[in-house]
Amino acid sequence: MKGKVSIYFKTLFIILIISLLSACSVSIDDMKSHATNVIEEALNEKAKEPNESTSNGNLYLPFLMSVADVSPSNIILEKGSQTYILFYNDIEEPNSKELYNSLMNSSNSILFHHSIEKEGEFAYLVVEELDKDQVILTVGIGGKKMTTETSTKNVTTDIGSMIEILRSFKPAVQN
Repeated sequence: MKGKVSIYFKTLFIILIISLLSACSVSIDDMKSHATNVIEEALNEKAKEPNESTSNGNLYLPFLMSVADVSPSNIILEKGSQTYILFYNDIEEPNSKELYNSLMNSSNSILFHHSIEKEGEFAYLVVEELDKDQVILTVGIGGKKMTTETSTKNVTTDIGSMIEILRSFKPAVQN
């Protein structure tokens, strides 16, 4: 009897572990569906007012996010241990597809991508495979894009924050 109980609990334990592990990962189809909805909904909202100024321009930063560094055409942002890179080319218009096309042509690890044109803006997201549950997420609008490494379960949250920042960013006037 003791052996049967032991096997029963071992089997139950293995099933529990497998269930927990599968619950922690997100399917690509679910991630794509949720990500697509987030970017489309974010484009329907009014752009946030900037609450941070840098030498490169003004932008809205969500709670707990800060500017880590500024260099020409780049603003490095941090939230906890996660780094975000905002790149901008102020020559490109909000409806430009240049950065998107460049990314699509240079990557061979794209899990999925989505683009949308709305009211003079070309917005896109690209999710590239990094590790098992880690991806490189790029969100862009015309000549502005943000990139970060994130977990598959945080993709939709990061898209929302990144699109808010991009829509709020106003480059400084260069003399």
